[in-house]
Amino acid sequence: LEAEGGGGQTSGAVGGALAACAAFGRRETHCCDRPGRKTMMMSRHANLKWTYAVGFVLWVLLGACAVSCVRDAPRPRTWTGSGSGDALVDAFFETPAENASWAWPRGFLGPQFAFGELSTDRLHDRLREEVRRDVMRRVASGEDVGDAKAEWFGFLPSYLGTIMPQAMEGHATEGHCYKEIGFEVDRSEEVGTELHLLFFLGDKREEIFEPCVETLVIFSGNGFKVLNFAQGGAHKVTWDTKELTSDENWYLYERGLHVFLFRKGSWASIIRDAVRTASLFVPFATRDVNPFSERDNLAYLREYQGIKPFMEPRDPARAASPLQLNSSLIHSGDFFGILRLDGLDPTLAWATGSTTGHTAVALRRPSVEGQGELHVCESTAKDAYWDTNGIQCTPYEVWLAKAQRAEHHVVWAPLAPEYRRKFNEVKAWEWFEQVEGLDYGYENMIFSWIDTVEMNYPCVPPKFDRCMSWILLEVLAIFYDRISTVVAQKMWLQALNKRVGTTGLSTLQVIRKFLEGRPQNEDKTLYLSELPTIPEQDDWTYEMFPNMTMTGPSMVCSVFVCRTWKEAGVFQEVGSNVNCGEFTPYDVHKLQIFDPSFDFPEQCDRSDESSDEGTRTCQIMGKYTLNLNDHNTVPLKEHMAEGCPSFPPKYEREKDC
Repeated sequence: LEAEGGGGQTSGAVGGALAACAAFGRRETHCCDRPGRKTMMMSRHANLKWTYAVGFVLWVLLGACAVSCVRDAPRPRTWTGSGSGDALVDAFFETPAENASWAWPRGFLGPQFAFGELSTDRLHDRLREEVRRDVMRRVASGEDVGDAKAEWFGFLPSYLGTIMPQAMEGHATEGHCYKEIGFEVDRSEEVGTELHLLFFLGDKREEIFEPCVETLVIFSGNGFKVLNFAQGGAHKVTWDTKELTSDENWYLYERGLHVFLFRKGSWASIIRDAVRTASLFVPFATRDVNPFSERDNLAYLREYQGIKPFMEPRDPARAASPLQLNSSLIHSGDFFGILRLDGLDPTLAWATGSTTGHTAVALRRPSVEGQGELHVCESTAKDAYWDTNGIQCTPYEVWLAKAQRAEHHVVWAPLAPEYRRKFNEVKAWEWFEQVEGLDYGYENMIFSWIDTVEMNYPCVPPKFDRCMSWILLEVLAIFYDRISTVVAQKMWLQALNKRVGTTGLSTLQVIRKFLEGRPQNEDKTLYLSELPTIPEQDDWTYEMFPNMTMTGPSMVCSVFVCRTWKEAGVFQEVGSNVNCGEFTPYDVHKLQIFDPSFDFPEQCDRSDESSDEGTRTCQIMGKYTLNLNDHNTVPLKEHMAEGCPSFPPKYEREKDC
């Protein structure tokens, strides 16, 4: 920046934009050069959990390489592995002379391309260079950089419509740069081994700066293309249909080509959003929570989730160490609500409408002589800040020390006397011994959250009109299934197979199988959107990581807490007709099974003492206050939590949800 920007004398107005550019270097040093980082990253579980947490963020960066940029430019080349990795990267950033210098990339990675051939160092340099050039362009033009303010999850594309190869009608919608974007099948040319598509960009918006690029992505069962249009008018796009498998061909003609729009337009803006989002998750790879990520995560919760009361600083004297409670006050079955400002917990809170991102349950080892030793039991994963993987029970004092080092925020909620009497400690411990050591429940993590066709997907403020959707998850699932069967098996494929009564099918095959049962007159997309809403059943078992030879129930933290209560008899009044696999952290702490009049000790910091008497809890650690929203408000009922929305920012639900 100094070499090209006049000795580094830049306007203060561009500070925000420059931050994203500098973030590449800063984050690289912070994440990768941290003492001991290499050792930490050797953990398979740490690597996997990090991958699952930020994988959705990084797919955009991957897509920035594995794409085709189409306008009236020459046909994109197909790479077969020849040439150096550096040359391959450079080819992606080639730009037609008549296009803006930052309208990139151009190259399509076909199925034959091996990702190992790509020079990642060169790719990193070129990505950083593109952001730098965009910043300098803005400096040179005196542009108000506020237009390109980086957003958390601002890279989420909006679904525009689906092109059906045999359809006569097209689609028209608003764009980022243009007032209208239209697209349809071009029927003036023969199909052959290619589909010919027409895209039309109408009048450009007056308020948009120049040059402005419309960035769209087309998905189908056999791949995707990213389209960068720097000029208005008509554009021809081809989609290769040769050498499709039977399932890919079926998907193309039954599900079509899905078109999405990146609302930010330029790739530099998309990358800035992805980098800013990834920065939320930096503490996920470290033992502590750095002050910058802590600040960002607090702001992220306020802006994106908006559930009041917000987390506020606690008295430093209280926050310095865990509350020294008399552990005899804590009984088996009592609840611990937890949140760590590490990106993942706040994102889970945003998606599910909860103020916690992790949950645990108190359990004493049965003893014939008084109270047994108190443990905190949970389902979690080994990572940079936690040294044990899977379902585990940790002695209370040991757990407090580990949670304090990890910078957890923890509240304690005692069970009501009625449910404390129902809680069978012996059965609960026997249940724990059966599942001890099982891996964290990645397999049904998505499905405990998605209960409805469209009212569980988080949206980006301020208008909350850019949302995730099932159709976006559908194409991402197909994409990841093609490049990593491990991720697919771990995150959704086993669960999808169970929902259609099969085993071993790929994502494409599951979709095809499910749609075979569609009523003739029902919309395919709407019908397919019901697939993830099929309730998880507690008697389903999964093949578990790392060698897929161990089988057992798949349980994330909230599912494990619910199952412990269920096995211990807390749900006697509704029988066994509660599927804990459907419970999120919110579904757990909302249950009306807690003591509304518990006599907390004086030193107990009641995190929500200003709220209703029946929702009081005791905060035992954390720098900031932590409240349980809608705590202790929903009575038990059969099949609860199986059809509940969680749509931001109001998270409006039925009273029994």
